[in-house]
Amino acid sequence: MHSQKPDQLDFSSSSLQEGNGSPTQSQPPSNEHQTPRWPAGILSFVKRIQERIGKKGLIAGLVLVLSISTLYIVGAVTAQDPHTLVKEFETAVYEGNTEKLTKMLVSNDSKVKIDAESMKKLMAIMKKEPKYQSIVTSSLRSAADLYTNKIQGTDDFVEEYDKVSDGSEGYRGDIYLHRNEIPFFYDTYEIRIHPYQVAITTNEPNTKIIFNGKEVFQTNSKQLTHVETVLPGVHHVKTAKSYDFWELTNDKEVAAINEPTGKVEVSLESKGETVSLSSLFPQTKLVINGKDTTKLVTDYEKFGPVAKQSGMTVLGETEMPWGIEKSYEREFQTGTEKYDLTPQTLSTKEARTQVTELINTHVKQRLRSMVEGNPAVFTQISDTLRKDLVEDIQFSKSSHEYSGRVQDCKIDYHQVDYLPTTNPNIILFTIPIIEHRTITDKKSFFSKDAQEEFNEKLVSIQYNKTTKKWLISNLVDDRKWERNRGDDYMNNPDVVKTEFK
Repeated sequence: MHSQKPDQLDFSSSSLQEGNGSPTQSQPPSNEHQTPRWPAGILSFVKRIQERIGKKGLIAGLVLVLSISTLYIVGAVTAQDPHTLVKEFETAVYEGNTEKLTKMLVSNDSKVKIDAESMKKLMAIMKKEPKYQSIVTSSLRSAADLYTNKIQGTDDFVEEYDKVSDGSEGYRGDIYLHRNEIPFFYDTYEIRIHPYQVAITTNEPNTKIIFNGKEVFQTNSKQLTHVETVLPGVHHVKTAKSYDFWELTNDKEVAAINEPTGKVEVSLESKGETVSLSSLFPQTKLVINGKDTTKLVTDYEKFGPVAKQSGMTVLGETEMPWGIEKSYEREFQTGTEKYDLTPQTLSTKEARTQVTELINTHVKQRLRSMVEGNPAVFTQISDTLRKDLVEDIQFSKSSHEYSGRVQDCKIDYHQVDYLPTTNPNIILFTIPIIEHRTITDKKSFFSKDAQEEFNEKLVSIQYNKTTKKWLISNLVDDRKWERNRGDDYMNNPDVVKTEFK
């Protein structure tokens, strides 16, 4: 019998003893090159596999088995517990970490974008509504307990919860825990956010719909509703309808939360009312929100629609010989149907300077005429007023002997009233003044001491377009209680006071 080479193994049954499987005495084991012995069945199986797939295939199979084993080991180590995921979410919410939430939350709707801005809106509603935050976190914790079998007797509900949480058969909340099942492997978990559809409807075509500060749609006669797909939170919706001189707007804050249908409807109609405008000056132009227009007040029988309580303003403007005059700016208010836009006469600096000089000269001449008994001192009065003053001075001249001085004069330009006339060349208006003077009557029967007087007068002033001159046409006691002057009479920024030395 030929002896075997050391590298040739005999796996036949005849080479093994029946009792203990020890080698025969003719072939003693070598301590230096002892070759392992394999059970005949396994060796035969391996040999058959090797014959079928070859040596390389066998190695590849072993590598595959090893890889799968490694993958399972790594999966077991790295698999995230759903409670840990929920805890990380709660921490991010508590810290207001929008960046972390952006990476953590998932949506199965490609129309929505999970970014820092959408997370800010989510944080805002949670901060504003603590109960809402509590509902979200409690729901997530319960779902984590359900998946980890911490709630006794709930095994039968896991499958139903999975159906609901993937949105196929129900609603589990705005933010919910979702399980991803992987066959023959460990499950993974993610926190999903439920999208909302906000339907915005208006009543007018050609109306812009602005969602969270961005124009997203313009309505037309066939479509007055637009739908935006968004994440939970508080969203700002605005509509804007353009008219000749302004935009009629309407806006509303919409809370998209805790709605199982995932749908929110909001109606923003372009509401406006018509109003009446008037002015004593026929050629009064309209100024809307501080912008000039080419329209006159008389162009509109009814003006509008206008949005009241919206900050929308209007004023009247007309051209006078001395410059442009404007009415006080008025804001359209609820409950006010009529707006007088008669320009405030004498609002320009040039006109006020001329009228102030005219009145101051007159009050000084008036006292001088009383002291001297001479009506000829008046230089800028109408013929009618001159006639009346001559009669008054001549009547008092024989029974009074005056002396004194004018201390100061206050003119309230806030209380100027325009008076229509039949003469197109004359502009007439009234203005209240307070004449402060110290006067002594040496022939008085009551007191010959100096008396301090505060004479409240209503001065009528006219401007002649032909001669371009100012005249005082009348001077009477100011019966202000009959004209409802208000609390700001002689106490407002338009009062001009001149002190005389």
